[in-house]
Amino acid sequence: MAVHFNTSSENTSPSKKFPVAAVGCSAGGAQALCAFFAAIPSDLGAAFVVASHFPAEGESHLVEILSRTAALPVVWVTPGAPLEPGKIHVLSPGHYLGLENGHFIEKTPALGHTGPVLIDTFLESLVAAQGSATLAIILSGTGSDGTQGARLVKQAGGTVVVQEPASAVFGGMASSVLLTGLADYVLPPAKLALEVARLIRHEIATPPLVLDSRDVQESSMRSLVNLLRRNTGFDLAAYKSETVNRRIERRMAISHISDFEEYVALLKKEPAECENLAKDMLISVTRFFRNPEVFENLRKNVLPRLVHSAGGRSLRLWVPGCATGEEVYSIGILLEEVLRECGEMNLPCRFFATDLNRHAVEIAGQGIYPESIAADIPPDLLEKYFIRQGDHYQIHRVIRERIVFAKHNLLKDPPFTRIDFVSCRNVLIYLQPAAQQRVLSILHYALRTEGILALGLSESLGDLQNDFDTMDPRNHLFQKKNTIPSALPEALHFGMPRSSSDQFSSQPAPPILTVSSEPRLTESFINRILARLARTCFVLNDQMDILYSFGNPSKYAALGEGRTSLKLTHFLPRDVSASLSAAVGKVSNDGQPFKFGPVETGQGSCNVLVESFRSPGHDRTFFLVFFDEMEKNLPAVPPPFDLKESMLRIADLEEELRGSKIRLKAAVEALEASNEELQTSNEELQASNEELQSANEELETVNEELQTLNNDHQTKIANITQINEDLDNSITSTNIATIFLDKGLRIQKFTPKAAAKAGILPHDIGREITALAHPLLAHAAEAARRILSGETLVESFLPDFDGVKTLLRATPFLHKDGTCGGATVSFIKFSAAEKS
Repeated sequence: MAVHFNTSSENTSPSKKFPVAAVGCSAGGAQALCAFFAAIPSDLGAAFVVASHFPAEGESHLVEILSRTAALPVVWVTPGAPLEPGKIHVLSPGHYLGLENGHFIEKTPALGHTGPVLIDTFLESLVAAQGSATLAIILSGTGSDGTQGARLVKQAGGTVVVQEPASAVFGGMASSVLLTGLADYVLPPAKLALEVARLIRHEIATPPLVLDSRDVQESSMRSLVNLLRRNTGFDLAAYKSETVNRRIERRMAISHISDFEEYVALLKKEPAECENLAKDMLISVTRFFRNPEVFENLRKNVLPRLVHSAGGRSLRLWVPGCATGEEVYSIGILLEEVLRECGEMNLPCRFFATDLNRHAVEIAGQGIYPESIAADIPPDLLEKYFIRQGDHYQIHRVIRERIVFAKHNLLKDPPFTRIDFVSCRNVLIYLQPAAQQRVLSILHYALRTEGILALGLSESLGDLQNDFDTMDPRNHLFQKKNTIPSALPEALHFGMPRSSSDQFSSQPAPPILTVSSEPRLTESFINRILARLARTCFVLNDQMDILYSFGNPSKYAALGEGRTSLKLTHFLPRDVSASLSAAVGKVSNDGQPFKFGPVETGQGSCNVLVESFRSPGHDRTFFLVFFDEMEKNLPAVPPPFDLKESMLRIADLEEELRGSKIRLKAAVEALEASNEELQTSNEELQASNEELQSANEELETVNEELQTLNNDHQTKIANITQINEDLDNSITSTNIATIFLDKGLRIQKFTPKAAAKAGILPHDIGREITALAHPLLAHAAEAARRILSGETLVESFLPDFDGVKTLLRATPFLHKDGTCGGATVSFIKFSAAEKS
């Protein structure tokens, strides 16, 4: 299962444990949090931690807002606070917090280069403490905070649940996680809460699953393995039992099943669950430039070596277990950089990226990733090879076009052949030892001699140590020897593919065995034949580099002093090399053979014949240069062009070319300087834009809280208005003359009867009662003074006309806390009979 049992706080017994779930959100999160926690029962016994974006300075009312709807108590937490079950802990603004020994601690943001990474930082800490027991919940918000954390959660085997973007006020954060294909549930907040509650209750009620003969019938386990193999092609027997146990247990929890036999019955009934289990077994989690030191070695040493050794042929690279494509795209970007540096942009290159998880392969083929990848990619490469599209990036087309993605079972399907480089990192660690050796034998077969294999930092060659040379023991880079491993025949016993749709359009070629001495024997025959014909031949590429030589090359080509290259013109006398360069240029333009001579080589006279040809499967042009010895005493044939004039013309052209190169270099340097300035300006603008986005998100959060508080205040105002109306009607209906005074004897309120009896007008509110000339008001002022001096009741009868007496009654005006805020004076009429 994927819910952690953490050590409790000091308020709980140290031996007691409880589930912990992390909830991440930002803009629009208050509404989602209220809906989510309103559906979480109070007796769940779990601890929830809310990581939400707030302004670093300023007051947040999130705890107050959640307290109105949540059944659990809600508290702010700061560094040092304990983690307690049955509570919702909200991380305080301005703090990056993590967990350690059941308490919250201050953390340094470790993930992400841009934007807030509050959620990623907390999830990283949670994964370090919980491993496969981590539960992450991502709700409404903008940006991509939480995506890197979700990757860590899934990499550890935990559970990730995400709010349905359509139900979110801002769906960017949820969509960013969904782009990775990592979510186990995608639902509105209230339904998400019900699933989370079920997961937690399942963990508490269900003991750990143990798949052995004591607890599970052997036939049921065989049924599960066969069902998975038949429906998905996935061989469960090749994987380590610990991995199998955890994944089956996790799927049982998600399916709300606690009995293994019942889960096997579900697999028989619903083949889609077989796909889900196989998907869970395949850890399709990676990131760009994972283990940077490995990629630094690839860029500086391995890839340049492969490019230089290609000799014009196509480079073939294979990344089995490619997951969602980050690894193969990282290598593709570095290869593009190396090709530019080596001036080999026309070198054919082909990547094969394969994985058993079809969904992961589809994501990889699109090449679309959340903006959180900026945390892993150097800024210059991000700008050069990625296109920003809203809140995500897409890999540049030039990289995608080099890569072929396909579903492929490394243990079952035929491998690719004649591969120059294989990156199979962090695949073997999930396999049984026998399956590991089988995979290594397959990869050894797939590689060319001197091909390079990259393994994960925790993986080794095992029994195939003698079949590889170690290039870099620290980064686990190995080079194939010219040997055939003993396990090869067994490892290459493959069945037929399940369907053509699962394979590439062309099947990998079978191995071709050759006799190592055959090429040398062929060269010997050719040399003898050309010697009989008195001919020497050189095979050149389009750069005039010598690829092969036949006959007696030392008779015409001599190594001179100074820096050496493979260009044939560097081995010939100057006048001959000039004529040969002109002849090669003419043949390259016309496509027709060209012969000139005789020329003096120091060993006699000879004629030179130049022809061009293209090898099948290559787009490049090659040249054959034949030197034919001339028989002595034969009349010389004049060359078809004036050699002296040609050399002068060549010298002029070389000088003109030299000047053009100087001007071009100056223009390139000026362009590079301008480009650097533009890049600096672009980086500054991007940084400013990210700061504005972060500030906007924080303002959205504050605005949402203010809107919620405003709604509450509107409700309170409506209630107060209603109460005032009720009070006014009550006072009016009493038909008693009453005056309300404050401590300064200023009139605060009066009844209509008091206005009629004492002549008080509406504009008298706020005036001192002593400023009004009326006998009743003078008595009222005197009674009020006595009340303010400490008396609790003042009563007296006042004479009135027509034999009617008036009772004056004064009492304190008390506040809620019991303090006196003024006096209330009433005039009550009594007839003579009533008085007696």
